[in-house]
Amino acid sequence: MHLGNSRKKEQRFHWQHLLAWLGGILCAMVPFFGSWEIGAMQIPMRHGPGNFGFNLLIATGLCTLGGIIGGYWWRFCKWLLGNRDTALTLVTVLLCAAGLHAVVSEALHDYFIYLVGGILLLGLILAFALKDKTNRDWPDFADFIAWLRERSRLNAVFFILLFLVIAANNVILILGLDVSMGAKVSAMIGRLLMSGTIAGVLYLLSELTMRAAPKYFRWAPWVALSLAPLIVISDQWMGVALGRRFIEFVNGLTASGDFNPAVELAASGLDVGPVGAILLLVGLVASALGLSWAAWALSKRWDMKISVGAALLISLLCWGGVVAEQGIGSKWKSTATWQAEHKLFDLNLGIFSPPKGVGHYAVSFYKPETGLENESASPAAVKPDVYIFMIESARADAMSEKVTPYLWKMLQEECQPLGQTWSTSNATHLSWYGFFHSQVPVFWRGALEDVDDRMNYMGAPALQWMKKSGYEIQVRAVCDLGYKDFGLLNFGGGHSLANIWEDTERGTDFGDMNIPEREVETFAQLRGAVQSRSEGSGFYFTALDSPHYNYYWHEDFKPPFDDYEHDIRFPFNPTEDQVQRYVHRYWNSVAWVDHQIKEFCEFLKKEGRYDNAVIIITGDHGEEFQEQGSWCHCSSLQPEQTHVPLLIKWPKSMGRGPEHQQASHLDVMPTILHLLGVSSEGQSKMAGRNLLETRDAHTVISTTAYAGKSGETMVLRRDGYVATFSWPHYWEATVPDDVVLERLEGPDGPVILSDPSAYEAELRERFPDAFTRFFDKFEVIQD
Repeated sequence: MHLGNSRKKEQRFHWQHLLAWLGGILCAMVPFFGSWEIGAMQIPMRHGPGNFGFNLLIATGLCTLGGIIGGYWWRFCKWLLGNRDTALTLVTVLLCAAGLHAVVSEALHDYFIYLVGGILLLGLILAFALKDKTNRDWPDFADFIAWLRERSRLNAVFFILLFLVIAANNVILILGLDVSMGAKVSAMIGRLLMSGTIAGVLYLLSELTMRAAPKYFRWAPWVALSLAPLIVISDQWMGVALGRRFIEFVNGLTASGDFNPAVELAASGLDVGPVGAILLLVGLVASALGLSWAAWALSKRWDMKISVGAALLISLLCWGGVVAEQGIGSKWKSTATWQAEHKLFDLNLGIFSPPKGVGHYAVSFYKPETGLENESASPAAVKPDVYIFMIESARADAMSEKVTPYLWKMLQEECQPLGQTWSTSNATHLSWYGFFHSQVPVFWRGALEDVDDRMNYMGAPALQWMKKSGYEIQVRAVCDLGYKDFGLLNFGGGHSLANIWEDTERGTDFGDMNIPEREVETFAQLRGAVQSRSEGSGFYFTALDSPHYNYYWHEDFKPPFDDYEHDIRFPFNPTEDQVQRYVHRYWNSVAWVDHQIKEFCEFLKKEGRYDNAVIIITGDHGEEFQEQGSWCHCSSLQPEQTHVPLLIKWPKSMGRGPEHQQASHLDVMPTILHLLGVSSEGQSKMAGRNLLETRDAHTVISTTAYAGKSGETMVLRRDGYVATFSWPHYWEATVPDDVVLERLEGPDGPVILSDPSAYEAELRERFPDAFTRFFDKFEVIQD
């Protein structure tokens, strides 16, 4: 069915068609550029920083919708008018002009929808009023059936490849599930049918968008569509190799507010520089387009055709199979099996879904309180120097006699006995926020977005108070503290907080130094700074990066393990021996840090400034080596990625400090401020606990916006009990208002209860202080 035109006429290029198509796209993009919120639920048309992937999807969807509406509107009006289309041309120009004006200016936004609707309606009215009555017959049902049956050439090779890639991705994920073989087979059948549905829908959508586009521009939809196989493959690779979803990586490209692929790639272990990052992205897009063109050439050579009706029927049959598999599976699969399968995939197109965990709850978190930075400075008699060493990717079990002999001895003999110690997250920027602000990391993005004046922002309230009380703040890092703005958020902008700020971007001349060489230079600068000022009232923060993947140590350092992995590329299916060699490489890098800290502590002892100092050594998060099926971090809140060392050496006159069962990053700053004389009221503005007080066990919390394949976003720990939660859209790094309790485990294994209310009561009993420190509201949602 071609709206009365012959194929030959339909293939002619019309510049008015191009204007209508572009006008539709521009008009559809106005809500995106204007960051509109649609409907009563205020659904955002564009998300803020850290949502680059979702913004791409939204923009692509709006462009597709606008192109379809604009293209088919013009074609229908043109069909009615024939050559009598002068009025249509004027209306088309008006549509394009309105869209262009609204994109660059907000003047029309308040009534833009009515304006565009009026223009489209005007075009239709004029088309009917001025239509050419000589050769226009309305299509009937027979024409529609003929259109459905009409076979046209398609890029069948591409869609077959797309189906195979999606199906292979799904099957590999299912094989990794810890469920029965029967459940795996059932899930595979369902996902194969789902793959067919997706491929069919994408074909129908591609046909719709190409037919709406003007001649010479029908390639445009393929710019986006050709990336689909690449995205699926990338997601598979990142899931297997890193345990991190592809969408999390793409979203992170704008996490700091700017589009910075080079920084994100470097953080993932691929340091190619800004030009290399652009060339890499361009190369990937070009490769995808080349693959699509090659597939089209083969499809054309083999004269592969299909009708719209056949494609629609196949898609509907596949979707019906998906629904049937889900419905039948819901009758015989256990809830845990069904939940695990459902959580594994972002796209579940059926009509059946499992219950949400073991309980679904409406929550609100206690919001961070202000005012700590304004509390009166204490005239404390003793203002000891405070040295904090943040070791990248340091997991707790790396502290051992063989790997870190100096820190191991220090931990056993001098540091406060803290039991198990935990990071607040599995990602650096979230963990640093929890450490310095002593707040739950769910507030990280909100805190960053609240920074209005970046140059005069003063940083974490606890550090603001220390500066006001006379401390000199010195910050040193061998990495770029601009990554996700974790330098700004914690240490302020400009020199408003830190007297000295040295990282790869300012205050240093690292040149071509590698990371271990930078660390040698950084320690040299730190020693010089200590010698240049008198003892007391110095806050020295140093971030060390050698244990970050690729795991480094200085060429002059003799590492403790000779059998380490030299090839830094992670294998997909490593043997136990391969994993152990990577662990040895990682341990060697931690051993190098132990060596450096030993040298610095010996320096402090020689200078007579060790005994009175507060020395804190910790890791921002852990590092996984396939224990949960992933490499590195940013994919799980399991102990491998959150159980970190936390060594606190107090001034010798204080002794080692009281013993605790466990502690976390949240507790460090409240404890330091207590030592310096901050009141209990001031300390209460932070979420952590004072570790210098003897009290019952307290709850530690870890949250993340990087949940990997598990989807688990929050963990509570206390007295051997562990509660694990998830929530939707965790990658947006916003504060959730509803959470799902995935499981509750105790010292003797899983805690099995009757219903969500029983789990709520158990949570309140096992984690009582969580409901006075973290949660303002926690109520059952009856699904």
